Amino acid sequence: MDHSLSDAEVQARFARHVQMQIEHVLVLLGRIPLPGMEAMEPRLAEARELIDHLEALEVKTRGNLQPHEQAFLGSALTELRLAYVEASQGRGRPPASPPQSPESVRADAAAAPTGTPGTSPQETSGGEETKKKFSKSYG
Repeated sequence: MDHSLSDAEVQARFARHVQMQIEHVLVLLGRIPLPGMEAMEPRLAEARELIDHLEALEVKTRGNLQPHEQAFLGSALTELRLAYVEASQGRGRPPASPPQSPESVRADAAAAPTGTPGTSPQETSGGEETKKKFSKSYG
């Protein structure tokens, strides 16, 4: 009996593994409630540990992922870091949906304008837009 997986199966399993980790972090940050329950208070130490695991995965798989897989993992880490910082500062946003799957990222990549990862326009009190830069520090 042959137990080897096709490339498509490996890609799908990798994407699902990353997606499950993302959802787990968002639950720990209180952004997604468990079925039948309300969102929990943030468990920052556990969320940080899982974010660190995803960072290690990104480092160890560098050069071995398809571009859409690398984009998915990178954008997910950016969103999770931002959610962590917001939770650690008590500025939680309403529950968010998890980042898009690699297939959605690939489909959107052609239409999306390019920008600097980890930055987003923020309105200031004067009404002008500025870009907020993020660092590796978790607060």
